[in-house]
Amino acid sequence: MRMLENRVQAMVGERNRGRGRPERAGPIAGKRWRVGWGADREAARSGGRAGNVAKRRSASKRTEPTFLEPFMAIPSDMLEQARRFHHAGKLAEAERAYQQILQANGHDAEVWYQLGDTVLGQGRLAEAAERFRQALQLQPDHVAARAGLGVTLASLRKLPEAVAELRHAVHLRPDFAQAHHNLGVALAELGHLDEAVLCLRQALTLQPDYAEAYYNLGNVLVNQRKPQEAVAQFQQALELRPAYGEVYNNLGLALIELRRSWRGKPHE
Repeated sequence: MRMLENRVQAMVGERNRGRGRPERAGPIAGKRWRVGWGADREAARSGGRAGNVAKRRSASKRTEPTFLEPFMAIPSDMLEQARRFHHAGKLAEAERAYQQILQANGHDAEVWYQLGDTVLGQGRLAEAAERFRQALQLQPDHVAARAGLGVTLASLRKLPEAVAELRHAVHLRPDFAQAHHNLGVALAELGHLDEAVLCLRQALTLQPDYAEAYYNLGNVLVNQRKPQEAVAQFQQALELRPAYGEVYNNLGLALIELRRSWRGKPHE
């Protein structure tokens, strides 16, 4: 235990040198929302990890799609090109391509969802929420759009609304690990720690190699004053991802709390 603590403290020292001492973790320090890069229906069905939201970019001028022929068939090459841009992280190009598609057919829920995801990836949260809602107006059971709306609302600090959307998502698709994880994070932000633990554990049951879920579960357990259990979760996260830098800081905090709890126990 002491060797592990010394190793963590050394690594935390390297990370924080010149920045002052790390502050105590908040209700869910270092939380990570997980939503795929425009995860399609198959990703939602499998609950698979489609990767982090692309790096946020500054908002730019944009034009709204106008719907000239709402029921025209979508050319397959246009959709394929938009998806290639999306996969490559060329979000501005993907956004323009999806808008062109919507000019031909403004009644395709999947394209509205993909447009929302590209907008979310560029950091335009309010607009992303509106695009996800447009997808859901057309297809209320679109799981990825429901989950994407939940994540966006959470980022906008509209946590009760976010929880409602994420609950709906896991109801529609109980095996969607990311949605269970994001629901757990949102519940923890609201202070509902017991239910947050259940959601995060469910995400790990569905996806045992989910490093972020171990990390955020550890954060919740720290705030429940269960440092020994938290340490175990942080260690699992590091086994899966040894370069997961944020974990070392919070693991160090958990070890400090664990040492304090041991010191406070009466000697037998």
